[in-house]
Amino acid sequence: MADLINKQSYTREVPPQMKSEVASSSDVSTKAYQESIIKLNSLQSTPEELKLKKHNANLPAKSHGVKLMTEYLNRCGLNMEKIHQIPVIHVAGTKGKGSVCAFTESIIRKYGKTTGLYTSPHLIEVRERIRINGKPLDYDKFANYFFEIFTRLTDTKKDFGEDLPNYPRMLLVLGFYTFWKEKARSVDVAVIEVGMGGEYDSTNFIGKPIVTGISSLGMDHLKSLGDTIAQIAWHKAGIFKPGRPAFTVPQPLDAMKEILERAKEIGTEVQCVTVSDKQDFGKQHLELGIGGKCQTSNATLSIHLCREFLEKRSISESIFREISPDVHPPQCKLKSRVGERKSDLSNGSGLGMTSAKPFVLPEEFKAGLRDCYWPGRCQQVERDKVTYYVDGAHTQRSIENCVEWFLDASGKEEALKSGRTVKMLVFNLKANKYKPSLIKPLLSCKFVGAAFCPNYIEDKKENPGDQTCCFTERGTEQDKSRDLMQKFEDLKTTSKDASSEEGSYKSSPKDVEEQVLTRPVKCVNLPSIQSALQWASAGKDEKMGSPDIQNFPLPETANKADRIQVLVTGSLYLVGGALTLLDRQLASK
Repeated sequence: MADLINKQSYTREVPPQMKSEVASSSDVSTKAYQESIIKLNSLQSTPEELKLKKHNANLPAKSHGVKLMTEYLNRCGLNMEKIHQIPVIHVAGTKGKGSVCAFTESIIRKYGKTTGLYTSPHLIEVRERIRINGKPLDYDKFANYFFEIFTRLTDTKKDFGEDLPNYPRMLLVLGFYTFWKEKARSVDVAVIEVGMGGEYDSTNFIGKPIVTGISSLGMDHLKSLGDTIAQIAWHKAGIFKPGRPAFTVPQPLDAMKEILERAKEIGTEVQCVTVSDKQDFGKQHLELGIGGKCQTSNATLSIHLCREFLEKRSISESIFREISPDVHPPQCKLKSRVGERKSDLSNGSGLGMTSAKPFVLPEEFKAGLRDCYWPGRCQQVERDKVTYYVDGAHTQRSIENCVEWFLDASGKEEALKSGRTVKMLVFNLKANKYKPSLIKPLLSCKFVGAAFCPNYIEDKKENPGDQTCCFTERGTEQDKSRDLMQKFEDLKTTSKDASSEEGSYKSSPKDVEEQVLTRPVKCVNLPSIQSALQWASAGKDEKMGSPDIQNFPLPETANKADRIQVLVTGSLYLVGGALTLLDRQLASK
């Protein structure tokens, strides 16, 4: 985890296979970049170190990570006075915070300003985490800046207990060092995504942000943030700063209470942005560059963050013309193709929270929202006979949103294509995130096949350096993937009608009560993302290659289909591996 101390990692040798994988990558343009990734990977934690960290996770001084960051930055020549010269927009949340940052950066760039963007994790290359004007930091600059800070930190480690930053902190130091160096070349704003939580997150050394925001909250990272939505909200609202404006989207009532209370404690005002299913600013349709209905909420938050920034920095001389806000009740029912669910979302009005006033969008805002590109989120990759639907989703709400987007987008495609179409799934998820109700929405997609795999791109081959995880082991990950497949199968009973292609499955766990109609799903556990995509595409994607049908037979319906629609979802590491195989350029457009 990003905020746990790792003092031992700098002494560890880089595995030989990691060196060979990095050095052999034909897509990396400079040797210096390759060497920087090798050095960076040496700062990753091993499985043994992670066990030690988990054992010590409840020790006092959780805020030590924030103090360490200021120390690391100082050792690199960046004191807080310099840091505060970089205008920052700081965003926390459980789901959508990366999309909020992407929308925000895109809008501000439309005003001709130079933007810095820091997000995590990356999908294909590490340099994606640090972007200038929407583009990943180029190879040469990444390497040059990395070795500048690595040398400074190494030269000073004797004075600091032999301490070097761990992997995520080193990248965060590199991000701010980059933004400072590029500030001389006119970086006007740094949009920063929180790693995990907020209060104790390593990004929370930011003391004077222009504005802060909280995207949708949900139950995630429970061991670190708490097992109630109020506890999670407490952490997220920790990025608020005295006198600095803050915004949030509608949240569960208990979360909204905590957000409001924390704002009062810290000494700032938090406003709730008004969100509707089809946001209407000045009677003009809002077109978003990122797919999925859930992006309306993210876009709305970004709009208000941008307005606050532009007004505070006196960049926009135009007056934002306000319009009457929609009326949003504290509770409502949301209808979707995955069923009707009651939402406990509150806009805070009953608690005395101010609602942010909607306004007519300037052309720059509309263009920024429309042109925003954020890979691996509700993304379609179309081939001749196969369409891949790619979306990172690892919480219950995000999987519900993913399924709704997939059913809508695949339904539209199916209506336009002739012939028979079937749906296949490629899925992976961290074992500690699993619960039956999380997977349940996937059953409504009527997949005929589901492939489970570890986050290794190719069979019997280590991942490229940028996608190396020292804290995972292939055998262990393969076992976890097999367990996840078994849990997916256990979610259904075998009460299908043998004479019909359509089957009726009833969820078996107690917390899953409804009956879901679906086709019989053939499940396989495969050794890599590549073999999973080959199997899920049923050999109909020539670029992907042929599946191992001798050991893993395909569903007959997939063999006979004219078109395959493959949903790749779950872990962002799975999504990154899939995009690596489909088209590496998709992550850095």
